[in-house]
Amino acid sequence: MKKGLLWVMLGIAGSLGCAGAMNGLSSPAVAQGSRFVIEVPPETQKEVKEEMVSMLAALQTIVSKTLEGDGQAIQAAVEPFTATGTHGHPEIAMFLSQHPEQFSAWRQLGRDGMHATFSRIERLAESQPLDKEAVFKETGTLLGYCYGCHATFTLP
Repeated sequence: MKKGLLWVMLGIAGSLGCAGAMNGLSSPAVAQGSRFVIEVPPETQKEVKEEMVSMLAALQTIVSKTLEGDGQAIQAAVEPFTATGTHGHPEIAMFLSQHPEQFSAWRQLGRDGMHATFSRIERLAESQPLDKEAVFKETGTLLGYCYGCHATFTLP
C-alpha cells in the first residue's frame, strides 16, 4: 500500500511543474489571478462544477476499492469520465476555440490527459487480480491532470 500511495504523490508532484509551465509561471504555485477564466453561461458552470464533484467521488472510489481489490466498482465509478463515456461541454470548446493556446492546453489536460487516464484505469480494473500498483500509479497521473487544469483554468 505504501508503494501505491508513493505513486499517487509522485503523480501530483510531477504535475506541479507541468501546471506551472502551462500557466507561464516560474514556480508550480498558482499565482493569484493568473488562471485563464473560461467565460461560459451559468448553467454550463453549474454542470461542470457538478461533474468535478462526481470526479472527486470517483477518485475516492478508485482509492478505496483498489485497496479492496474491487475492479468492478472501479469500472463503474470511472466509466462516465472515460474518453468514450464523457459527453463534453461544447460551450467551453466554442469559447476556447477563440483562444488557440488555451484551447490546446485544455484539450491536452482534458481529453488527452484526464479522460484518457480514466480509460486506462477502467482497463486496468478489468484485470483480475487487480494490479493495485498500476492503478495507484495511474491515479497519481490523474490527480496531476486535475491539478494542472485547476492551476491553469477557472470558471467565473
